[in-house]
Amino acid sequence: MTVLLDWMEQTFHLVRTHRVKVERKDYLRLTVLVIPPTLLFTLFGLYYWVKWIVPYTGL
Repeated sequence: MTVLLDWMEQTFHLVRTHRVKVERKDYLRLTVLVIPPTLLFTLFGLYYWVKWIVPYTGL
């Protein structure tokens, strides 16, 4: 999650250097919209991957 926030901060800096008006609330809104679905997708993928790999390890 910190990688995404770092990326957003770097993007904010880049946009600001080119004098494009984007407010932090827009980035916050994007963060709220992007992080929860990404987290859920990643957790479901991890769950099914572990469910698939564990029978082959004998755990």
